[in-house]
Amino acid sequence: MKRMPFNSYELSQLSILVVESHPLMRRLMKEVLEALGAGTVLQTQNTEEAWRYFGENQVDLVVTDWGPTTNTINFINALRSRRRSRDPFVPIIVVTAFTDIKHLRIAQDAGMTEFISRPVTATLVYGRICAVIENQRDFVSTKDFFGPDRRSPRALPYKGTDRRFRIFTVNHFPT
Repeated sequence: MKRMPFNSYELSQLSILVVESHPLMRRLMKEVLEALGAGTVLQTQNTEEAWRYFGENQVDLVVTDWGPTTNTINFINALRSRRRSRDPFVPIIVVTAFTDIKHLRIAQDAGMTEFISRPVTATLVYGRICAVIENQRDFVSTKDFFGPDRRSPRALPYKGTDRRFRIFTVNHFPT
């Protein structure tokens, strides 16, 4: 059997919220997460329903679709709102067919944690969950942004004055 190129994490204690408008893709994502060992996988078909659930329950990870008929960027902005959100530090993985760099930047600017371009595989999903666990980013707060540091961990260090206010990273995952 081929070994996964990732660390093996126990995901049974995680509560994952899947937001996906297409029923087949929603079921597929739920089955993939359950096969990876996720403890609780709640699935919703729209961001309004997801926002209600998020406000009433503990969620460790949000996996959300971003398509032409969804308001995912507004949803991410609401999740990151320190005044409105139950947990503005929750990791957010965006799954989309929008694969150009412009869309990646829009999702980063909204505060997503990781990005998956369709088509999706179980290995890709697990890899992004591992990235959320292993590469936890500091949160940054400015007048116009709150969320994970948008700079890649592989980026060269910034040599100018850092005017951003850094906030600690919350570990949502059991160690």
